[in-house]
Amino acid sequence: MPRPLFPSRRQLAVASALSLLAGPSAASAQNRPAAVPPSRPASGDPITDEGYVRPPDAVARLVTAPRENMVSLTMPSPVTRRWVARPISDGLPSLREVGKPHHNLGGLQIDFAGTRERGLTMRSSAGLELVEWETGVTTRLAIPAGARVGQPVWSPDGTKLAFFALFDDGTQLLVAEAVTGKVTAVTPKRVLATLVTAPVWVGTGQSLVTVLVPDGRGVEPVEAPRATGPMVRMTEGTKLKTRTYADLLQTPYEKQLLTYHVTGQLAVIDVKTKAVRPVGPPAMIRAVDPSPDGGWFRVTYMEEPFSYALPVVSFGARDVLLDAKGTVIRELAKRPMRESDDPSDPMAGGARADADTTKRNVAWHA
Repeated sequence: MPRPLFPSRRQLAVASALSLLAGPSAASAQNRPAAVPPSRPASGDPITDEGYVRPPDAVARLVTAPRENMVSLTMPSPVTRRWVARPISDGLPSLREVGKPHHNLGGLQIDFAGTRERGLTMRSSAGLELVEWETGVTTRLAIPAGARVGQPVWSPDGTKLAFFALFDDGTQLLVAEAVTGKVTAVTPKRVLATLVTAPVWVGTGQSLVTVLVPDGRGVEPVEAPRATGPMVRMTEGTKLKTRTYADLLQTPYEKQLLTYHVTGQLAVIDVKTKAVRPVGPPAMIRAVDPSPDGGWFRVTYMEEPFSYALPVVSFGARDVLLDAKGTVIRELAKRPMRESDDPSDPMAGGARADADTTKRNVAWHA
């Protein structure tokens, strides 16, 4: 029988497994051939005897191809157009990163030791480089020992780069000068990046807006050793066309965990002096959009009640306009919990009959 032109499902599954096992350290197996496990005596059990199987050569070459020469030109410095920020990849996430303990709270996966969304840990880079494209001069930024880095963000004037340094036990905000390559920490390891996963520049680059771990936050809630009552689920007596979700909140304790890990302090940080100015009280901040001059803030809050039948992305939200002191000036929009996925259902969030009369696509004027 001629050999099939495409790999079988089993071969693809093995290739996927090998890609996860490709790099347990910074010297990732992305840059070396996939190892073939030693043979062992047959036991008679086909599952035990099979073990790991090497994928076809074409798949192995794709998985283990060197990545250090891949350059993306998608992050040029604004205004100056002089530099390109290039994250340094060390291959696929290592088993250490994949296996790091985390919470899965209604589909929101949280790296609780690092005070950030797990996706930041999984998508992190080994470092950052600035490439001056006219001369080809490359400057590797000095990242603190033991840290990985998140996605960088250029300042509006194109002279500085802000990014999160991702430590095992916390998240820190750093700023790099494009001309010198000097890297400075503007906050200690106290950034809360569970919902707001990138810093935001204000003005031409004098300040940054981010969410910090609140002062006096306390320790993470501890689950009671035994239930204090029955687990009750109630319907509302209406028909809702809702799909079955893989990840949902299960207990009151998980609701407490979610509140704890998404409640943060909105703050403006002066890049030069490192002064931190809190804006309003701590809250469950889902998104923040400061005005160009930094005097106003459009903030999206996550709203209770939480649900056992819907994921976190379907929870209610409220958009408000804050002044520099954190006072609510105006409510821009209030979205109830999205209880249905059917656009024709009046209970489907974002598809209500009054959608055309509500405020949408609110944006700052330059």
